[in-house]
Amino acid sequence: MFKKIFSELFDNRCISCETRTNFNTIICDDCIQTVKNPTITDGVFNTYHMTYYDEKMKKIIRKYKYGNFTKISKYLAEMIMDLLIYYKLDVENYKVTSVPSNYISYINRGFTPAELIAKEFSKLSGLEYIKLYKSLTLKKQASLGHHQRSDNVHKKIKLTKSVPEYIIIIDDVYTTGASMNECYKLIKDQVKNVYGMTVSKAHRN
Repeated sequence: MFKKIFSELFDNRCISCETRTNFNTIICDDCIQTVKNPTITDGVFNTYHMTYYDEKMKKIIRKYKYGNFTKISKYLAEMIMDLLIYYKLDVENYKVTSVPSNYISYINRGFTPAELIAKEFSKLSGLEYIKLYKSLTLKKQASLGHHQRSDNVHKKIKLTKSVPEYIIIIDDVYTTGASMNECYKLIKDQVKNVYGMTVSKAHRN
């Protein structure tokens, strides 16, 4: 009986593929490696993505955002860190911030997904995290269509403090880029350079 209970308590499994993993390991190495597919969204500033928002990543990120698996933020932050290495970005003088969540989402979850990832990334990179933005939106971006997302965040993200010269803006999923672009618009006349970085980019037809 004791052996059965012990086995069930320490039967760690990957949240993505459900294969057995080492103790206190949430996502297996195979899943981490197979989802990596670095890409760049070009624009007035570059946004870098480590994965596409495919079924495997949807499962991981939904567990993180809606399943209270906040420890996943560490794995997602490591993916952001890998972007720096992959693209050989010099970020010595940069500070780190994150795309804000609306207040209702924060109350429902008790945390801001992008902020947790950015803070973990700050620890890994040694770059200072600053909470540069707050959101006045009332609707969740994930619940809206393509055109509605831009309207939802337009002039509803505000600055909370002075803007550094170099900044990395982190988000979990890049869908239309509406939130990231709104964050950029607020600081574009005050910064020397901006990098956007996300864990996943959603496929668009």
